Amino acid sequence: MLIEVGLSHPAGGPDLALRLAPDRAEAAAGFDYFAIAVPDSVAIEAPRRSPGGP
Repeated sequence: MLIEVGLSHPAGGPDLALRLAPDRAEAAAGFDYFAIAVPDSVAIEAPRRSPGGP
């Protein structure tokens, strides 16, 4: 049985799918999926250096 929920961003942002798949979750444990969309560490740190940033 496959249990899955999919979400689409209304403004064209990235889609998100959540799936009940314990074997796949165990295999991917510790992988940083959010790092895929970041070109480099400079892009990650940029909001901290901009005026009004955290």
